Amino acid sequence: MTFVPSTLVFTGLTPQAVSVRVVDDAKDQVATLSPIQHVVVSSDPIGGKYKAVTVPDQQVQIADNDAAGIQVTPTFGLFTSESGLQASFSVVATSLKTADVAILLDMPGTTVDECGFVVVGPPPLVDQRTLTFTSANWFLPQVVQVGGGNDEEDDGDQPVLITVGPVTSGDGQYAAIDPPDIQAFNVDDDAAGLVVVDGGGVAVAEGGGADSFLVRLTSRPLPSTSVQVRVSANSQLGVKLPADSGYGAAVLLTFASTGTDWSDGLTVQVEASDDSVVEGLHQGVIEMAVVAGDGYLGVPPASLTVAVTDGGSETVGILLDSAGGLATTEAGDSDTMTIVLTSQPQSPVTLILESTDPGEAEVSPRTVTIQPGDWNSPVTVTVWGIDDDRDDDPSGSNFAIAATAFSGDPAYNGEVASLAGANADDDAAGIVIHGSLPLAVSEAGMVGAFAVSLACEPESAPSVGESGEPKTRPAESHRPARSRVAAPHFALRSNAAAKKQRASQERFTPEPMANREEAPPSSSTCTERQPMAIDTRSEAKDILPLPTSQTPLGRGNSESAFRPPLEVDAFLIPPICRKMVDRLGSTGLAPVAQALASAARRGCAIGGFVGWGAASGCTTTALSTALLLADRGKRVLLVDAADDAALTSLLGLDLEYGWDTVPDQSLRELVIRSLEDHFDLLPKSTRAAPNTPGDTPKHPGHPLWRRLADLTSHYAFILIDVGSEPAELHAPRRIPEGSAAPLPAARGAADETDLAAACDVLFFVRDVRRRQEADFAPPPGPSPTRRPRTFIIENFAPGA
Repeated sequence: MTFVPSTLVFTGLTPQAVSVRVVDDAKDQVATLSPIQHVVVSSDPIGGKYKAVTVPDQQVQIADNDAAGIQVTPTFGLFTSESGLQASFSVVATSLKTADVAILLDMPGTTVDECGFVVVGPPPLVDQRTLTFTSANWFLPQVVQVGGGNDEEDDGDQPVLITVGPVTSGDGQYAAIDPPDIQAFNVDDDAAGLVVVDGGGVAVAEGGGADSFLVRLTSRPLPSTSVQVRVSANSQLGVKLPADSGYGAAVLLTFASTGTDWSDGLTVQVEASDDSVVEGLHQGVIEMAVVAGDGYLGVPPASLTVAVTDGGSETVGILLDSAGGLATTEAGDSDTMTIVLTSQPQSPVTLILESTDPGEAEVSPRTVTIQPGDWNSPVTVTVWGIDDDRDDDPSGSNFAIAATAFSGDPAYNGEVASLAGANADDDAAGIVIHGSLPLAVSEAGMVGAFAVSLACEPESAPSVGESGEPKTRPAESHRPARSRVAAPHFALRSNAAAKKQRASQERFTPEPMANREEAPPSSSTCTERQPMAIDTRSEAKDILPLPTSQTPLGRGNSESAFRPPLEVDAFLIPPICRKMVDRLGSTGLAPVAQALASAARRGCAIGGFVGWGAASGCTTTALSTALLLADRGKRVLLVDAADDAALTSLLGLDLEYGWDTVPDQSLRELVIRSLEDHFDLLPKSTRAAPNTPGDTPKHPGHPLWRRLADLTSHYAFILIDVGSEPAELHAPRRIPEGSAAPLPAARGAADETDLAAACDVLFFVRDVRRRQEADFAPPPGPSPTRRPRTFIIENFAPGA
């Protein structure tokens, strides 16, 4: 205790106060009484009476402010991690006793891996789980460091309870204390996953050496469990474990929670089987997916790309074969040819078949599509000989059937092959004398007569005069022979993408008509029977002479500034059309061209070809006329207006859109140009269902006729294939005897949708073999207003 003041001096009777203070000793004690003693010193002159005064002791009761206790800070929110993050807490005693105090630290139910260790600081840190407080350090907080252990398992964040106590001490008050525990958390750093170790890449060869790779896990399987991974290969690859005897489509990998397979990985071997596909350097894929294992189900699968080299035994090719050689005859004997591919394509392969000499042989079908799975299954086509009425080589005329491939497989796209054949001739050159021999004549003036004909068609047109010597006139000049490659519908391309090709492409320049020699008259000329003729009963006065250099055929030049937006290499021209042009260009088809030429003098001539009944040859006639005019260097547009889109299909096109499906689009945006055939086509959709009788037209008013003005300035001739007896055309049909024929509407009439109002010339094509003469009526007579000039084309050529 201390006193303030510690000495009192009295000079009078005034009382003086004394303050008593005690020292805080930090000991936990019970309340005690302590006396205060007084000593009197006096210098009283009266005789020292105060020196003998005694002051009794004053008792002071001291109250203790200390209590036994242990403080732990903090008790919640400690976080450690498996990656090394540590946390700390402190422990200190609150009072001093004479006996030492020992406190035990523990983590019940927790392995060392879960919350690694407890250490005491400051450094050096030691693994010490008991804290001891003595009289010398009881007031110093002891810091405890806690570090998280790494268990390599994907087990999530783990709670850890750190217990402080029990306390052992000779002081009963401390021995009875239960300090607060600490709640800590150890943050996981593991994640379940699959890892593929390919050593820089896996590469195999078809039918050759194998390669291998490793599959491992990113974390240890949970205790007492295993993880199973299924490894699957695509159809060409095979996989196996090193201990397996053979390769299969899949293997199963098992990773246990014990051992190191999960971290070291398991080996998988892979090989590629040899197939029949020409692929070059290509790829295969191996997939890995977890199929069992707690903590691993739902893990994203892994994949491995394997480089595969072709085995080298596959080749790209088309095999055309005919047993004993491809042989046909002009007498009608046909032969067959088989087609197979030398390897399996990756996409369907479409083969366009064509005879190199359509005048000697043809093939059917013209198009063959081979699916990848049928690459080695023979496809049979038929080849037949064409009778040309000429005395050819006795051994037969040589030809070849050529096949051109179109495919999404770049290895097969553009592949070509051919098979040679021979067409045996059945003609012999000779002159046949008709009449009774010997010929009876007399000097008295009796005259005999006989007829002369050729046994077969000559190479040039000879004549026989009175001297008996043959006379020969030069054959009409034709355009140079060119290879014709039919273009299927998928060869259609944008004109903008082919500007360079068009600029460099060699174009045919027709020979001027003035350079062609005309045949001199002869006493007897032998030619083929002509399959077509103009019926001149109604308008013989309108038939003009053959066009010459003084009679221009149309106003257009061979080239035009207009470039259609679409083009093909060549249309699929039927052989019969080319034959008609080659043989009848100056005879049977010439009057058709003459009629068009007369109309063309007023500008672009529009001619319509109408079939008088089904299969009348209307489409063939229109196409042949377009070829003839194109060969003579005129700009021609052929329009498909038949209900069944016969012309578009005949030319080898399969189109979703045409003028009939996009009525609001400019016709110029739909025109297709053939670079080889030198004429253009305005197509009709081949996929739109045609109108049936009684139906309302898909586009009322047949807007095609009003929209043709968009094209007339770019062409010398527009030829329209109307088809057979269209409902919109009020044309001559079977007319009962004595009835009046209905007239076509006049150009400029109110009904501008009528075909007749758009055409300058109408040609009605009829097949004289199918109906009697009474079934036909001549074109109608004159109309008060100008109408198209009409003609009847009699067709009696099979297939024309």
